[in-house]
Amino acid sequence: MATSAPADWYLNSPLVVGTGSTSTYAFRTGENLRAGNTYTSGSAFMANNDSRTSTGLWQASRVNPTLPLRCEAGLSVALILDLSGSVDNYVGTLKDAAKGMVDSLAGSGSSVALFTFAASAPRNSNGDGRNWGSLAIDQGNNLDTIKNRIDAYATGGATNWDRGIWQVAASSTDFDLAIMVTDGMPTYSGSPASGPGDSTQFAQVEQAIFSANALKAEGTRVLAVGVGDGLSGDPANLRAVSGTVGHVTGQSGVASDYFQTPWSELTTVLSSIAKGATCQATIDIEKQTKAYGTNEYANGGSGWTFSASSTQGTLSTPAEQTTGSEGSASWTVKFGTPHPQTPAAVSLSEILGDHANSGWSLDSIACTLNGKAVSVLKPTATVNVTSGDALKCTFNNVQTLVPDIDVVKTAWLGDVEIDDGDEVASGTSVTWKYLVTNTGQTALTDIAVADDQVGNATCPKTELAVGESMTCSATGSVTAQE
Repeated sequence: MATSAPADWYLNSPLVVGTGSTSTYAFRTGENLRAGNTYTSGSAFMANNDSRTSTGLWQASRVNPTLPLRCEAGLSVALILDLSGSVDNYVGTLKDAAKGMVDSLAGSGSSVALFTFAASAPRNSNGDGRNWGSLAIDQGNNLDTIKNRIDAYATGGATNWDRGIWQVAASSTDFDLAIMVTDGMPTYSGSPASGPGDSTQFAQVEQAIFSANALKAEGTRVLAVGVGDGLSGDPANLRAVSGTVGHVTGQSGVASDYFQTPWSELTTVLSSIAKGATCQATIDIEKQTKAYGTNEYANGGSGWTFSASSTQGTLSTPAEQTTGSEGSASWTVKFGTPHPQTPAAVSLSEILGDHANSGWSLDSIACTLNGKAVSVLKPTATVNVTSGDALKCTFNNVQTLVPDIDVVKTAWLGDVEIDDGDEVASGTSVTWKYLVTNTGQTALTDIAVADDQVGNATCPKTELAVGESMTCSATGSVTAQE
């Protein structure tokens, strides 16, 4: 068993073998060691032993290189996609996430190459499984070309991490960043592929580590993204081919080496990796409203205005944005390095404007940073962000409408209004008219006019919209007062 590694290397024990069992990476040389005997790995030990079958070459991993400390020229990125048969039920999600990552790199001056693997690598030489060389995303129609190539991919076969990674190391293109997305442990290695096909041995992991070491030796940072239930357990194998830092929810992914995520979050993870690698943080606002008389929040839709500011980096423009039909607004903060020393304090606030006249007010703000809830105050949410962060805030507004009514009473003799001061003989029959106006902020229902001197008035209807009026009437005799 290895107990230490040289500088710039790290050890891997345990590793995950079989169908998900964690196994210490250590080997017995036999019941006894006899003087004068030579014990050779691959025969006397580290040999055939079910899931512990080894190549006979002791593995250790190179420390993962860091990303270039530049942000102006963009990155050269290799996207390595697992197209094995187990991905079949989620291939649409995989494609959407991969395309979303390319979209997140757009505008950064970066380039992307596509690599695939299943039992071998590439999965095949056809359009639904082949590799594609690097293209500059921002040139011509390359963005659409890359996404169309991703859309053409199909799945089938077992899983060979080794060849998937090795083909990138063997490429003539120098890459700053390589991202392997896989949903299962390696069950094959080498070319031609060998291995159990339905479980994992030390040998398949060792070969993958050797290939990852070759890629790291070229200065390429290697990230491993394990997605789905098959890689939700011990991350030892993901760690072995990438680096020692696992991603923690709520933290920027820019410093992480390996990730474990459900399929539902894969798009967010890959987008965050892309934004962080190109020195960006994303800011998103969602508008939710609860209208007067309703019990549930709903998408706020268009017409809501928000402002953003940032103490560091460069905030995308305009700083004030008005939501469209989707009820959202978004910004990007661009930093000068993937690892800024000082975070940016991003402040978000709502400009109510005419909405306040309609009874709307800000009820609450809820924010998450990289998927983890953070505490904010209203009316302005302020959160520190750094490269690779994804800040999402929901502004919740409620509508409080105050009802009000105005009634003006007049007296009439036929078609002639009786003015103040006019004399009317006692016993004269007078028509009383009541001009009823809804002067509040909400519709009125069940309206009835009752006069303690005359009795109930007759009204043409019982409901009034905001600002609407109606005239009610009643008839009664004038009685002289003492």
